[in-house]
Amino acid sequence: MNGFLVDCDIPTEERLTLEVDLTRMHGYSHVDWISELQDLLRSVDDGYRMEVFGEVRQPSRRTVKARYVKNPDGRMRKVALFHPYPSTLINRFKEVRREVYSVLNTYCIILQQERVGRVVKKIYFLPAPSAAEFMHEIDSLNMRLSKIWEDVADFERGEDFAKIIEHVKKADPNFENFSAKPSQIRVSPVPLSLSRRFYEEFLEEEKAKIVREMERSMAEVEEARRRSLAEIEEKRLMGLKALERELEERRREMLSAIERDLKQRFAAILDELEKIVASRNKKKARALRSRVNAISRLVEGLGFFEEPVKAVENVLEAVETKGDVEEAVVELVRSLGVEPLGSAERNLEAAKRAASGSLWLLAIE
Repeated sequence: MNGFLVDCDIPTEERLTLEVDLTRMHGYSHVDWISELQDLLRSVDDGYRMEVFGEVRQPSRRTVKARYVKNPDGRMRKVALFHPYPSTLINRFKEVRREVYSVLNTYCIILQQERVGRVVKKIYFLPAPSAAEFMHEIDSLNMRLSKIWEDVADFERGEDFAKIIEHVKKADPNFENFSAKPSQIRVSPVPLSLSRRFYEEFLEEEKAKIVREMERSMAEVEEARRRSLAEIEEKRLMGLKALERELEERRREMLSAIERDLKQRFAAILDELEKIVASRNKKKARALRSRVNAISRLVEGLGFFEEPVKAVENVLEAVETKGDVEEAVVELVRSLGVEPLGSAERNLEAAKRAASGSLWLLAIE
């Protein structure tokens, strides 16, 4: 099982955020300044929508809030944070970000996730056979992102942006002109092998290397130093054994994470499949097919558990075409190593119990 650890850096609308220092404004004069800015941003939004869509689809809502931030030297400043760009442009960044996460969840497996404040950091594993298709999707999104950055640059050269900057300078006369810095989606793949054979070959090669060095050293030095060299090499062998234990433990952790992620996805699919089989709802069967296709890509890339996923696809096809659903469910149960029990409902319950067991980890190994 070979692939890549993927750390994806996705440009967000935060790169388009403008910070204005309001500290110089006296009393509550910043309230009027913010109110005027909000009116200006709403006007810019409506004009941009008219230019792009030919109509104002809905009234624009733009809110600018002031807050206090602390400088590195400990002094407090009053600032306003906002996007000096039309909401339509901002939303396009959000759409690309959503699609990046959709691609990640389609082609990758979540090995680990942790919450840091409001942010959930995830570590993704991309199976090697899916890497080319995954990168093609990312490249396509980067092309869309490039077009958005071009539109951002065009807006910065226009009159509306100049009006916004002019208003900003009323609050901070020393404000320097602002320009967003374009960036692309970066994947940064790190090769990773979860194959037991890879670790065994590596460890055996290291052990053989240590033994060869020991034999050569023993032949070249005097008796007084042989015992010292033997102790050194013995410590290296002990260290290698410790490394072997750590590698195997970490490998098992990652395999368990893969099992957990795939098991959750497959269990959700079987739950939905049970409802679809009971109702024979063709529309819901077509809707579920996209999720099944996603997990199908994953197991195909990993090289195991393909038969049960294919069996689920056959059940959906039988529902959509009014085929033999009962027989398709029987084949699903058999693909999970379970003997059929009778009705489709009982068979699906048996399939869910089997899929929640240790079948995944056994298949992985």
